[in-house]
Amino acid sequence: MDKRASTIPLEWMIGIVVALLILIPTCLFVSKAQSSSQQAGTNFQDLARELSSFSTSEKKAQSFVLILDPDSSVILFKDKNKELLFEEIVNFGFGEDMITNFYTNYLLFPADKCSSAPCLCLCQETSKYRPIEVKISPQDIHLYNQDVSCPALTCSPLPGVDITKSFSLYRADKEQRRQALVFTKQNNQINVESQ
Repeated sequence: MDKRASTIPLEWMIGIVVALLILIPTCLFVSKAQSSSQQAGTNFQDLARELSSFSTSEKKAQSFVLILDPDSSVILFKDKNKELLFEEIVNFGFGEDMITNFYTNYLLFPADKCSSAPCLCLCQETSKYRPIEVKISPQDIHLYNQDVSCPALTCSPLPGVDITKSFSLYRADKEQRRQALVFTKQNNQINVESQ
């Protein structure tokens, strides 16, 4: 009996097992990431439908559970102005040499995606910034106003929906995936807030 012929199937089997040990977790991770984004996208469409439905209903209040992926936001534009997405503070250095940078991040009204206001948008990627204004205060605090670029932007115009003010909600990496929203109506104008 040839000794080399009996070891080839064993090496082949070990190779297949190792490949499966790498391939299966990778496929599960990719599948989970895609289903999360799809679930957030579907939830966004549900939010647009619920706002439209609430505007014509007799209800005075309604709740909605919003699902957001990490580093994404939902923005309800009342008019065609830019809207505040999030603020962040970043410290550099230690002790007396510490410099604090305070960033105020805005999203411009997406005229190419929204034919009119009000318009509801889902920004699923908010990682690209363009500083547009820098102020330096006497306490070594640098204040930055920035326009956020959003390459993965989905919008839904809300014709006939009258809202009191713009609204935005940003989810950082470690915040909860589900956020409770409350719609209230007064004089046929809708107000949206997070709880």
